[in-house]
Amino acid sequence: MKINTFSKTFIDLENDIIKSQKKNGELEDLTLAQVCVFTILQEFEDEKPTGQDKSYRYSLAMKIKGHNNLTVDLSVEDVAFCKERIAKGYGSLIYGQAEKYLEGEN
Repeated sequence: MKINTFSKTFIDLENDIIKSQKKNGELEDLTLAQVCVFTILQEFEDEKPTGQDKSYRYSLAMKIKGHNNLTVDLSVEDVAFCKERIAKGYGSLIYGQAEKYLEGEN
């Protein structure tokens, strides 16, 4: 599945772009790539990922990271995994938009 929406930004209910804070304190637009990478690498309290799980997560995150404006070829399973992770790490506002972006909708 070719995904080219990783540069898509998220909006709030007032149609303002949602911002994220960089390490240096500056604000930047929150993108699908950032949301995917963060949730893929995040380990939640109810999880005990194996070494193989961690390796898969790292590989998938690196495939997505830095490809905001490029097309990334992901398997259907990779896309499903991204959706699952986003659902676990973010609320409905972000998940709803991310699901559409990952499905190729604008």
